[in-house]
Amino acid sequence: MTSTIPEISIETRMLIDRLKTAQIGETITYATLSNIIGREVQDDARHLLVSAQKACLRDHIVFASVRKIGVKRLADTEIVGIGEAMLPKIKRAAKRGIVKMTSVADFSALPDAAKLRHNAVISMLGVVAHVAGPRRLQKITDEVTKAAGSQLPPAKLLEAFRAK
Repeated sequence: MTSTIPEISIETRMLIDRLKTAQIGETITYATLSNIIGREVQDDARHLLVSAQKACLRDHIVFASVRKIGVKRLADTEIVGIGEAMLPKIKRAAKRGIVKMTSVADFSALPDAAKLRHNAVISMLGVVAHVAGPRRLQKITDEVTKAAGSQLPPAKLLEAFRAK
């Protein structure tokens, strides 16, 4: 049986239309959004708001939650802060992954392919945890500055960590 991509619901479309009209810096209350669709976007219709925000993101319109109030359309300077705020969470998740991966009871009993995959994933998570720290962010910022402010491709970034 094949699955199809579901159509956007009418309610989601209504939320998208309202979100797309938001001015940069504008906060749209949950009450306003709930009134638009006649359902509570903080409860049973939360998925509709999430879908609407994802649809807006495809058009480079970014929203963030304002606790217990609503959603705010972010300015470019605020969008930059989103990525930086995610780094500690990414680092913690990578470290948790390593702890779980190293909890294999009998590593020697694993098939060779599983051992290789296990060690490769732990290595990758180790790199992510290493690079996601605040000191590394400063090092990367310095390297981006050297590159005239442009983004660094992954190979150049890894090269920067190799060089001392």
